[in-house]
Amino acid sequence: MVARAVVGIPTVLCLWISEIIASVPGRCAVTVLELLIGTMLTGSGAISQAILGVPCRRHWTSYYWMVRKGKFDWTALVQALCRIVKREFPSERCVVVGDDTLIPRVSEAAPGASNQDDHAHKPNRPDYLLAQTVVSLSAVIGNSWGSWSVPLMSNLAVQTGNPGKLETMRAMVEEVSPTLGAITLLLDTWYMKRYLIVDVLQRVGIVIGQVRQDTALYEPPPRTGKPGRPRKYGDRITKAKLKTLPQTHTELPIYGGHRTVRYRTAVCMARFLGGRLVRVVWVSMFVDGKWKPERLLLSTDPSHTAEYVIFTYSLRWTIEPMFAALKWGEGMIAMWMQSVETFHRWLTIVQIGRALIQMLAVKADATTLALAQVAAWRKEPYLTAGMVKAGLVRAFWNITPAQAWHRRGRKFDPSRRVPMTTRVVRTAMAA
Repeated sequence: MVARAVVGIPTVLCLWISEIIASVPGRCAVTVLELLIGTMLTGSGAISQAILGVPCRRHWTSYYWMVRKGKFDWTALVQALCRIVKREFPSERCVVVGDDTLIPRVSEAAPGASNQDDHAHKPNRPDYLLAQTVVSLSAVIGNSWGSWSVPLMSNLAVQTGNPGKLETMRAMVEEVSPTLGAITLLLDTWYMKRYLIVDVLQRVGIVIGQVRQDTALYEPPPRTGKPGRPRKYGDRITKAKLKTLPQTHTELPIYGGHRTVRYRTAVCMARFLGGRLVRVVWVSMFVDGKWKPERLLLSTDPSHTAEYVIFTYSLRWTIEPMFAALKWGEGMIAMWMQSVETFHRWLTIVQIGRALIQMLAVKADATTLALAQVAAWRKEPYLTAGMVKAGLVRAFWNITPAQAWHRRGRKFDPSRRVPMTTRVVRTAMAA
């Protein structure tokens, strides 16, 4: 059975939803389907609003119970999403971004809440605040318009201290790497630790990230041919030796435009990686009439060119707009769950809804363009996830997800829907 697009719902979206819901047991499928479609059509982050977003077939407490104690593995949903991303956006290596964000809280009863250093350091804000730390992995997808991040998996860093974030990141990479295959992991300075990098390298991965300026880097040892124990490292790359390297000026399509950069590069041995050969790039960007402070980028693959390292690392910034969309567009900042497992379950469903909408906007086929057409006189530069979401709200107004789900074929097919006769039971109490 093949799902068909009706009332403006893209066929590819029906196929994606079918694959996502088919990964959970049959007894949970319809309830999870209603929650997924409900969160795609709303943006408050509350389960009650997701219930009100679609016609409900059960009492509203059933949906809360499903998120809390439903007999389904939420990591199976993540695996299904990874398979879709790998199939729909094929590449030799999937570019994955790892980072974390803070969710401010007003009560220490929130799971994993503790006093955290706010790296944003916004004016009139304290340097430390009570918050939950959410560590996330996202996949970078793009088209001729640009590049965007789609959320793959997020976990709360509930362990005390900084090692909790590293172990959380390592566990998530272990979860998604078998499905995604070979990956290129982009990390910021804080996550560029040997513990995490070595684990990624063992999984046929490549790590590109920014490291500290005082990172110990050495030239490969010379071959002297003299008897005795050979040297492990050559001469250390100091500031004086760095100035002897040739400097290159060029323009690269990074950070949403063509930027002028200057860089020096070399193949060195990184001491914090046990003497592994790496490609390092000292790069500075010309912005607002002046050169920005120099950054040190590192790639664990020495065959990479300097321009490839600079361009690929610039894709790491795509996770920041994704965090903003999850917090303020999908309501992650308002999620309040009493347990870590419940938080992970609901956040996974919300993130999958956001990922499907973002992938629709990037693919931008004819059906999606017609779905997101707001007015004939508006000429948008490119299709956005917000436009797609508004179009889905109009397309789903007369769709009952429970009746569009084919139980035997395990397919989401709105074309087989029947008139809306589902009895809504006390859904008003969910608000």
